[in-house]
Amino acid sequence: MKQLRECPFSGELFKPKRSNQKFASSKNRIAYYNQQYRQKRLPLERINQKLFYNYSILEIALDSKQKVLVSKDFLIGRGYNFDLLTHLIELGNYPCFGLYNIRITRLDNNQFQIQKDADTDI
Repeated sequence: MKQLRECPFSGELFKPKRSNQKFASSKNRIAYYNQQYRQKRLPLERINQKLFYNYSILEIALDSKQKVLVSKDFLIGRGYNFDLLTHLIELGNYPCFGLYNIRITRLDNNQFQIQKDADTDI
């Protein structure tokens, strides 16, 4: 006689058809793992939304050009968050900030050079 088990997703008691069956149904199994995945992904979604917002501001500044100069005031006025970036790049003596396939180099007198890398397209 098989022992009753409790489904980790729904909490219902069920009689397993196999010795390794954990869930009352395949729907419960799928829903359980989807829920686990969503919980892991949620913090990344929030960060990615902010990164994408910064990326959109840089795309507006580039206006289909490969390279432009913009002021810090322009970026601040658009709502750019200088704390969010995806990577750092060292080019000669200039540290560059990377946001996906865009490089941001701080120049003198509050100017920034924004350059889209040609070899990668997002």
